[in-house]
Amino acid sequence: MTLTTFNEDLCRIIEPDVSTTVERFAVLETVRKAEIPTVVWLGPILLFINDTTENLRGLLDYCIRAKVCGIVCFGFGTTMRDGSRDYFYQKLDEYFPDTKQ
Repeated sequence: MTLTTFNEDLCRIIEPDVSTTVERFAVLETVRKAEIPTVVWLGPILLFINDTTENLRGLLDYCIRAKVCGIVCFGFGTTMRDGSRDYFYQKLDEYFPDTKQ
C-alpha cells in the first residue's frame, strides 16, 4: 500500500482519482484485523510540498496504528518516465506556483 501524504486535500492534488490516505488507512486496518501482514511504501515525498515533519509523522503514525510489518522507501522522489516530467511540471505550475524555481 502506498502512502504519500497525511493531508487529505494535498492527497487529492498529488494523487487524483485514487483512494485518499484515510481510505487507504482504513484498508490497512481491515487487513490488520484479518491478521494479514502488510507493508507500506512511502512516497513520493516531494520537496517543498509534502516533505514536512508533520506529514512524515502522520504517515508513520498510521503505519504504527495499522501495525504494518514493514516500510519501503526507494528514495523519496518521483519517477520521470516519458511524458511524466512535462505533466509533473504542469501540475507544479497549476497547484504550487513558483515551486519549480
